[in-house]
Amino acid sequence: MEHLEQKVKEASNTIREKDLMLSKLQILIGTADRAALEEELEEAAASIDQLETELERHLQEKLEAEIQCLLMLKASQNWQVRAEDRVALEEHRALSAGDKTRMLLKLRETESKIVMLKEQVDKLEVREKELNRTTEVLKMQSRTFRASLFGLVQLVMLCLSLKVFFARVSAPFDEAVPT
Repeated sequence: MEHLEQKVKEASNTIREKDLMLSKLQILIGTADRAALEEELEEAAASIDQLETELERHLQEKLEAEIQCLLMLKASQNWQVRAEDRVALEEHRALSAGDKTRMLLKLRETESKIVMLKEQVDKLEVREKELNRTTEVLKMQSRTFRASLFGLVQLVMLCLSLKVFFARVSAPFDEAVPT
């Protein structure tokens, strides 16, 4: 690529030199006399033709150099990408052997965790059934206790009301007993 850039610079310098020569020739044309002018015109025309062909050739070389430069740049980029891909592939291959064993270990660990969690789920289901039975028993005991307490309160109130009743009924007889 540096070689092609050098060629481009050389072609540009040659073009500048030829342009300077053309401008000098034009200055000479304006200052020279007719005979010398015609002779110089012929020489100038020949040198202009020669310069034009050289200019065209240099422009062609410059274009070819730029095209080659672009092609080489594109090729080097493609090679770089391919090299990076190859390195990544090799790294992946190297890692995948170690990863397989790690993955198998992780898989075994995960399977053992799954088995352990299934056992815990079974234990929790059994415990849930026991808790449901216990809850039902406690509800029945609570209902029975409320009903018993209500019955006991009614019994106590009945006893109190009977005591009050008999206390009132027996009170008038206690005062005067006929003899």
